[in-house]
Amino acid sequence: MPLENVRLGYWPLRGLGEQIRMALEYNGIPYKYEVPENWPEKKYSMGLDFPNLPYFIDDQVKLTQSKAILRYIARYTSMYGANDLEASEIDMICDVIVDLMSRFGKLCYNTKENFDANRAQYIESTKTSLKDFEKRLSTKKWLMGDKITFVDFPFWSILDFMCLLEPTMIDDCPSVKRYFADFMAIPQMKTYIESDKCKGLNIVGSAAAFNARR
Repeated sequence: MPLENVRLGYWPLRGLGEQIRMALEYNGIPYKYEVPENWPEKKYSMGLDFPNLPYFIDDQVKLTQSKAILRYIARYTSMYGANDLEASEIDMICDVIVDLMSRFGKLCYNTKENFDANRAQYIESTKTSLKDFEKRLSTKKWLMGDKITFVDFPFWSILDFMCLLEPTMIDDCPSVKRYFADFMAIPQMKTYIESDKCKGLNIVGSAAAFNARR
């Protein structure tokens, strides 16, 4: 059964909503993007069990939490591995990516003073963390091999965010650089990345000490 009448709600920025938009764009799933007005008042009137942004609504479900939404899309589009063993490996990689995203968010959503004080250490430690991805991608085209799975969307997204912070972030990881460029060359992703859905938006919210756009 196809996903129909999809509505995706999020702030007018890339953030956690981007990985979901990319999954929908990659699979050619039409969707309506909603930027909720008066969210603090509206969120309890939408029938969401755990009101939050992003939210995802279609003919079957009302979901929040970005990775739960991604997994839902992945199950319908065969992007969650070929079996339970692959799905477990995908879940592991997803958690590692969540750690990368959390550390990036913690650095950015801070005072300017703390951001400046912690930036260099963050860059150094993140470059070290990327070595594990470099090792994996030295023998695989995508994170799980020859076929894209849902974890490729948040991974590319956080790589882009980190490279906007520090352009040399992946220079010491040739396989990660190759992956990053290959992902951008996928026709659906190229169209998305070059559109205002991506390059026209800031990567994080206005409260962040660091922000950027493509």
